[in-house]
Amino acid sequence: MFFSRLPLFGALYTSYHTSFFALEWGKLFQQGLDIQQIIECMEQTSKATLIQELARELRVTLTLGGELPEKLRHFSFLTPEFSLIVFQGEVQGKLGEELFLYSQLLMERLFQRIEKTIHWVQPLIFLLVALMIVGIYAAMFLPIYGNIQGVIE
Repeated sequence: MFFSRLPLFGALYTSYHTSFFALEWGKLFQQGLDIQQIIECMEQTSKATLIQELARELRVTLTLGGELPEKLRHFSFLTPEFSLIVFQGEVQGKLGEELFLYSQLLMERLFQRIEKTIHWVQPLIFLLVALMIVGIYAAMFLPIYGNIQGVIE
């Protein structure tokens, strides 16, 4: 949750994780699994991962009679639309297809954001490198020019 709240990196982090969960859940729902079976699969992953922690939270919520979309809304590493899509998919019965399509949409948006960021960062890096090169030349040649001025006088 810490990474999802960072100013520049948080939006990318949230988009990536939402896309990942939407893709995985979409595939599992399309294969005919229900939410309890999906949570069991998530819990069987390696220890101390985000997937396993999310599965534990969801299992507790569902055991206590809570609703899945309501619980998903509270996770800051998932987009707010994710819980709405899960709710709408449960109602319509096409949750697997909707999650799969949402995952593809999020990945496209994520790549567009990364490309925009690179288009802004790349010129700044080139400028920084150019300034460093000019600084190195100045540091090398200024003592030489100082010595030449001393010889001329």
